[in-house]
Amino acid sequence: MADSPRLDEALPRDGVHASAAPPAEHASWLVQAWERSARGLHVLGGAWSAILDWLAAVLLGALARPGPARSGGLGRLDLELRLLLTLGYVVTIPLFVGASVAIAVSGCSTCWYAYLDDLYFVVPLLGAWCVLARLRASGRGPQAAFGRAAGYFSASLVASAIGGVVWDLNARLALSPRYPSPADVGFFGSLLLFSIGIFFLYAALDATFAQELGGLGPLCASTGIITVSLQFFARGSTQPPSDAVTLALDLLYPLVGTCNVYLLGALVVGAKFRAAGRALRIALVCLAAGALLDFVASLALSVASAIDPRLPETAAVVNNSKLVTMATTTALYFSALGVLFLPLDQSACDDPTTAAG
Repeated sequence: MADSPRLDEALPRDGVHASAAPPAEHASWLVQAWERSARGLHVLGGAWSAILDWLAAVLLGALARPGPARSGGLGRLDLELRLLLTLGYVVTIPLFVGASVAIAVSGCSTCWYAYLDDLYFVVPLLGAWCVLARLRASGRGPQAAFGRAAGYFSASLVASAIGGVVWDLNARLALSPRYPSPADVGFFGSLLLFSIGIFFLYAALDATFAQELGGLGPLCASTGIITVSLQFFARGSTQPPSDAVTLALDLLYPLVGTCNVYLLGALVVGAKFRAAGRALRIALVCLAAGALLDFVASLALSVASAIDPRLPETAAVVNNSKLVTMATTTALYFSALGVLFLPLDQSACDDPTTAAG
């Protein structure tokens, strides 16, 4: 008579039939995949932790830095602040690009990724903080030759960030028309503060508007007239708007923006630029590029707002593409970067055109 089967072999183990157990190869693959994922997350976590440590060191180090600049100058702090600003820009722009692509592919303009451009305020606020940290570390602040200009440029960045936040809240909650709206207080305030910064920049360079603009004056006036006419054309009427606020903004936005572009462009092509040091040349080029991009972005946004009642599809394409947001963010990045290149460790009595890079 054959031996009866053992009890532990006949009964299923742990209450589960043996045939239900996963194959050994499958279980091994799951363990290996889990281990690889854990190692990858550990590497990414270490890299992210290193980035956060560096950011904390830069932010807290700049705040804790003593007022007067070190004997070595602002070289290392300048590099850290420029890298910090560039990191914020490099992280932000891909989000806008991804949002634009996602909207184009899905056709959904109200999904969560459509609101990623609400992060627009990160770059101007970060730029303003970097400028203020650099002003404090210079030990001279507004008393420096370029200190007052840097202060107003920084205030312009803050005003632009505030305008962007108000614009987003207004658009999401539909509290008022998009144009004009309370956000224009921040946007136009930013433009005006930027103009004041240019005035003090000219003062620091011992330059005059008439001397630097020269033959560009008539061209500047013509450009302003063309941009104003373009806004009226986009509205579909040659008659000015009946609302006084809308009329004022329609005139002031393009005119002030045009003056900013030409005043900075005149410095780039003028004699002061050729005699300037490397850092000052980079600062002037970045500021001029920022003013030009901001002018183009503001004009595109104004035209899109003007044609919205008649051609909502075209206005939606401009808004959903995030091109205006990306152009404005890039303009603010260049403006902040230009201020970070201004030679602040130089007294007002020094010759600003000989500042070393």
